[in-house]
Amino acid sequence: MGQERKTSGQLEIHDVNPPNPDSYCRKCRNSRRRLNSKKFCKRDYAVIIQILSREKEGDNWVKFAISVLSVMKRTKTNIHRGRSVMWISRRDLGCKCPKIRIGRRHILLGNSAGGNENGYIINSRSIILRWKKRWHRRIRKFIKYDNRRKC
Repeated sequence: MGQERKTSGQLEIHDVNPPNPDSYCRKCRNSRRRLNSKKFCKRDYAVIIQILSREKEGDNWVKFAISVLSVMKRTKTNIHRGRSVMWISRRDLGCKCPKIRIGRRHILLGNSAGGNENGYIINSRSIILRWKKRWHRRIRKFIKYDNRRKC
């Protein structure tokens, strides 16, 4: 843990083992698990997906078979409902933020560079959250907001 030292009424904590500067994963924050209009507006597409299966592809990538259940937003990209694949680097997947579970529904928001005919490439700018039914009304409001060109 850390060592404590009290000086003039204040408590100072000195870390005995400082964090590794090369560590890649950041701490999962609650704000990364929330969906708001700013996040929705900054992304080129928003789709509701269901994770069907997972398989390792080489040393660096993990491929998920997904089913696109609903397309909520599409700009610049040609996105359709149906089966597709999602690619995530093993390094990003190792952070477990968020946890991607087979059989569950998620909402995926990303930029056009991340979605193409080979599937969706998830990077640090993409957002994938476990889908909650109560978000449906909120998403419709975001879509209306976007359609009025207020994004």
